[in-house]
Amino acid sequence: MEDQELWVGWLGLRASIGVVVEDKPSLIAQFPYCVITCIDSSRDMQKLRTTQRIVQDFSKECLFPGQGLQVPGTAVPALARDYNLFNGFDNIWCFCKEPSEELETVWGEEKFLRRDWEKSGG
Repeated sequence: MEDQELWVGWLGLRASIGVVVEDKPSLIAQFPYCVITCIDSSRDMQKLRTTQRIVQDFSKECLFPGQGLQVPGTAVPALARDYNLFNGFDNIWCFCKEPSEELETVWGEEKFLRRDWEKSGG
């Protein structure tokens, strides 16, 4: 599983992240790094009060890479339950390795852009 990645988004009424987390919590929990890029149609995670509280409450585990919210996969089921997440149009990207790229929304599509790499002259 070392190089595997997973993307889960809203796929219909019974095929959403909330359903996946509820029915198969181990699917997402197996990934050490998850980046949430959309919660209930909101795409800038830094501006949401809920995600601000999550980062405040779990400052050692959760952070904002760009406009996303990075969390450990093992925390996703509890975060979904405790903060009432994943009830609408949502996106989550799951990685085996810490993502070195930032997920940014461009024309309604998720595109990978290097995080701070070009800014630092890398």
